[in-house]
Parts: sequence; structure tokens; C-alpha cells
Amino acid sequence: MLDKVKDFIKKQNMLQLGDKILAAVSGGPDSIALLDILTKLQGDYQCSLHVAHLNHMFRGEESLADAFFVQEYASSLGICVTYASADIPALLEDGGSSQEVARIVRYRYLRRVAKLFDCNKIALGHHRNDQAETLLHNLLRGSGPEGLAGMLPQHNDLIRPLLAVDRNEIETYCSEQGLSWRNDPSNKKSVYRRNKIRNELIPYLEEYNPQLVNILSQTAEIFQAENNYLEEVVWQKYTQLCDKKNETLSFNTGELNSLHPALASRVLRLAARKLSGRALDYLQVRRILEFSLSGQSGKMLELPGGVILEISYHRLILRKKSKPSRVERYRYPLPLTGTVILKEAGLAIKVREISTVQTYDSGDLLVVLDKGKVALPLTLRNRLPGDRIYPLGAPGEKKLKDFFIDKKVRVDKRDNIPLLVDAKNEIIWVVGYAINNRVRVTERSKNLLELQAVNIGDEC
Repeated sequence: MLDKVKDFIKKQNMLQLGDKILAAVSGGPDSIALLDILTKLQGDYQCSLHVAHLNHMFRGEESLADAFFVQEYASSLGICVTYASADIPALLEDGGSSQEVARIVRYRYLRRVAKLFDCNKIALGHHRNDQAETLLHNLLRGSGPEGLAGMLPQHNDLIRPLLAVDRNEIETYCSEQGLSWRNDPSNKKSVYRRNKIRNELIPYLEEYNPQLVNILSQTAEIFQAENNYLEEVVWQKYTQLCDKKNETLSFNTGELNSLHPALASRVLRLAARKLSGRALDYLQVRRILEFSLSGQSGKMLELPGGVILEISYHRLILRKKSKPSRVERYRYPLPLTGTVILKEAGLAIKVREISTVQTYDSGDLLVVLDKGKVALPLTLRNRLPGDRIYPLGAPGEKKLKDFFIDKKVRVDKRDNIPLLVDAKNEIIWVVGYAINNRVRVTERSKNLLELQAVNIGDEC
């Protein structure tokens, strides 16, 4: 299998010398095999590796166990890991498919981590079975040629080296290489459409053709080749007709309606995908075309992915639906070495153990604590009622609310400020403002913790 993947990478020109690769590792056999193979290719391509893991919080303690497993495996290879969690169940309160919401959040997270660590490639563990499932899923939802092309081996910063092999080959490879992996029991439950396709539809269709997975993968490759050409034509027309201002796209309805319906459909799919990150099916695109042809100024239509369409003075306008602001409670475990993404605060918290203190000029975004005075483990969270802090240099303890008032922190900003708390739930660092006087470094301090907050913006 290793040779097959190597040949596929060369054929698709996926990797170049000096690439910085972010590997998305869930702990399953596909992502474990992916990381193992990328490690073996490091010498050939002189590339660096970083691992990202996202806890979707669907399976409680099992999800946490997955995260620890990935951390241990990557550490055994000498590869750094960035971990974060996303409360997908809470996000579903706003509506949407759980798997679709999880996919969108996952890709946004991976791109954020890639940007943070200057990675130019994001490696995903999708294989031929995933490709077959994707094609059937898109077929059932009414997708056109774009959807039937399935997942691309390489698209912008995303690469999928395992699309050359199937699930059985991957599990055999892991067993032969002595690699352990985590199993997700929810994959066996035919609750979601994707799982039903995997567990019921594909086994049924394989009775008619045992080579179904390979046949569907080949079909996807045919559509990919044709779409590559058509996308060039669509992009030219899109840039010619689309007027972009901030997060709003607009088209002259007369120009849009004059296009061949096939070309107009692809232009609109591209516009919607740029706003929401998700593709539209045939019925959704047909609704947009009919909407545009109506020409009724003031008319509005809402699409999946939070995209609003409206017609105003002969222009078709697409924009993101605004969301009401709300306080998101968050809680993240902080390892003694590594990085944690705080999407709610737009920060990445880096931590490492050091033995000596250097002189810094970064205010309270880069701090050093006496590890010996800290009750482990550490946790990052936002404020709770009753929180108190003994700020460095202050005469004593005070309410966190009073501390924020003293620092002139706006009320609407206070809930998103990260707090580092120890095992006793004592605040030892108000990120960006002050550390706890109790954990300050003294001449007798031996083991130190260096923590740094890096601003990564508010893009999720």
C-alpha cells in the first residue's frame, strides 16, 4: 500500500520539497495510516509535520480518550499536536445537519491551525470508500456533475493521499505495521444518511458489482477531469459578473439571466460556496435561477448554510445571515507542552516548560509562572459567578468583576477573556492582563511554565 500511495502522490503532484504539512488526525485507522506514511515520506520531501485534532464533543469521555491517544501517538513520533474542542451539539441548536455542521467547523479549524503554524498543505485521510460514499450521497441529494466528482485528490491547500486505496487496504496496512487505532462506535449506527449509505446501501449494491467502490471512484475521476476544464470557464465568467463588497456578492440580474442555464448554475454554485463553504444541489440552484428571473425587487430567499438572497434594483445579492450575539461557555484542558485554540476569544495559547527566565517585552500576553506553585491539571475557561483573583503586585485578592473595572475592560468583552485556572479552580492567569501573585517567579523557582497568547483573529 505504501508504494501505491507514493505513486498517487507523485501522479497528483501533491507534495513538493520543503512543504509544511498539517495532518488531520482523528485517531481512526485512516488518519493513523496517513500520519505513518507522511512520516516515512519526510526524508524524501524534506517536509515538516504538525498534527491537528478536533474534539466534536459527540461522545463525551470517548472523545477525550481519542484526543489523548492522538497526543501520545504523535508525541512518540516527535510531532507536535494542536488540540481544540467544538461543541457541535450546542451549535445544532441553530439548526442544520450534525455531520454537515461538524464538517464545516472541522475545515475552518484546520485552516486556522495551518495559518497559525504556517502550513501550506492540509493532509486528510479520506480513502476510496469515502469517495464512493460521497458520490452516492451527492447523487441522492440531487447534485450535478460537480457533486458527482466527489472529493478532489488536491484542492487549494487540501490533499488526500489515501484516495488511491480502500478501507480494507488501510486496516491491513495498520495491522502489518503494528499501528493501533481508535474505533468510533457511532460509525456502525445507521442514524445519519452517510452511515446508512456506508452500512446498508453500499453492501446492497456490491451484490450487483463487488467492485462497486472502485467503479464509483473511477466515475468520480471522470467527472473531475471534465470539471477541471469547466471550472476555468466558470471562474472567468464569475470574476466578470460578480461584484464583491465585504461579505456580500451581487450580480446584475440581466447579465446573469442571459447566460446558458448550465453556466449560470455553476456561477451561482461558486458564489454560494464562497459564502457558506458548502455546495448547493440541483433543486436549490433551480430555485435561485427562478428567483433571479422573477426580478421582483425586495424579494428574499434563505439558503442552507446561512446565505440570504435578495433582489434589489436589478441586482441579485447574496450575503451571510447575521447571527445574534450570545455568550458561549467554554472549557479547554491545557497540556504542559503544546497549543490550544480558543476560537471564542480568537486566541491560540502556547505553553512549554522552561528552566530559565528570559527578558520579554510582550506585556501580559507572554508570561512565566512557577510550575511548583501550580496545582495541575490546568484548564482554560471564561468567567463564572464568584470568580476572584490575586493580581501580581496588588495588595490582596479581589473580585474578578472589580479587577475588570480597574482595568477598564468593557462589559461586553469580559465573557470572552480566557482565564487559566488550576485544579483548585483558582485563577492563575487572566490572559492579556495579569497573573496570580501566588504563582509569580522568585529566586527559588526551579521549574517554570512559559505561556503565550497569540492573536489569530475572530474567524472560526
